[in-house]
Amino acid sequence: MSLLWRTTLVLTVCVLISQAFLYIWIQRSVNDHFEQMDSEILTHAAFNLRQYMTEVTSDDQPLTTLPTLLISLIQHHLW
Repeated sequence: MSLLWRTTLVLTVCVLISQAFLYIWIQRSVNDHFEQMDSEILTHAAFNLRQYMTEVTSDDQPLTTLPTLLISLIQHHLW
């Protein structure tokens, strides 16, 4: 095998290995980021729910069922 083909083969193998390494590294980094974002979103949602429940109970509005609460939460945040 000539030097040109050996060099081409070695470079191709090096590129494939580096691409695999970068893919795995980026995939792991993105997954960690999304897990952190999910936990922050849940924390903010729980805080907003607790704040809304405090406002509703201080206004003495009756909360009858969970669907009623969800509808009022959606309306509260959309308006």
